[in-house]
Amino acid sequence: MSWREVMAGSTSIKPTYTQNPHNTHNSPNPGNSEDIAYCADIARGNSKLLAALAVATHRLPITAREVLDALAPEDIEEWRNNNVSTATLEAFAASLLQRREMEAGSVPAHYTKRATCRGCGPVWLWFAGEVLGCPWCWNRAKGLPVPCPPP
Repeated sequence: MSWREVMAGSTSIKPTYTQNPHNTHNSPNPGNSEDIAYCADIARGNSKLLAALAVATHRLPITAREVLDALAPEDIEEWRNNNVSTATLEAFAASLLQRREMEAGSVPAHYTKRATCRGCGPVWLWFAGEVLGCPWCWNRAKGLPVPCPPP
């Protein structure tokens, strides 16, 4: 069997190691797919970026991998060109967490003012006033909850 057949996922031969007969080839499963994704990221040259994201997500309830998956290819290229700082990565990770909270219907702690959105109606924002669109519009478009302040 050639290496190409092995890489293509041919299952006609499963190697067994005589010293450890329990070590046979296993297909990817949920338990090891994160390791496979990490190896793919290293192959793409993302190991330094993952290390920077690990620093940026330290003490946050989000993983470096989740932040990497949310970055656009242009963002990754900008980071490689030293145009994106760790502080920017930290802010991006925090914004992903805020979006996750908002999609669950939670109002971010700093959204303390009553505002009126043309699309959503009365909403909580970080400033008072009237707006044409707001961050809650994303929820409305997806059919997710939009918490409304009392009248």
